[in-house]
Amino acid sequence: LRKALENKLKGLQSNSRETASERVRSDEHYRAHGGRIERIRDVDFHALWNPPARQHQALLAKYVSRQYLDNTNSKERSLSDYYVQDLRASYTIKSKVIKETTLIFQLNNIFNEKYEPNGATYPYIYSGTIQNEVYLYPMAGMNFMAGVNVKF
Repeated sequence: LRKALENKLKGLQSNSRETASERVRSDEHYRAHGGRIERIRDVDFHALWNPPARQHQALLAKYVSRQYLDNTNSKERSLSDYYVQDLRASYTIKSKVIKETTLIFQLNNIFNEKYEPNGATYPYIYSGTIQNEVYLYPMAGMNFMAGVNVKF
């Protein structure tokens, strides 16, 4: 069990370093700061995951600013800005019979954001007054897709 766990975590690397050093940048800097020696402290932490070449993960982000539905630039006839993130993972299997099979899984809108990326406006006159209808088309909340790609 330990050997299997070590193999799974083989790609996970962490690097933490902390250094403290004293230095004088230049004679002018030394004089400008009243002859003090400046203490520099550097703290760094990295956590990296290097999956095998047959795996792929991606965090996809999309930001769209306010969109106007017509040429009036009216806030009442516009779509609000939105930000969504998706997560995608794939795994490729190679064999002699089938050249390559890729399994794909994507989780869309991982923060379950409520937004409308599309809409329409329809102005018309009714009983002598202008009516402005606005139609918005909401997107799904969190959802997923799965797929298989096969190469022969």
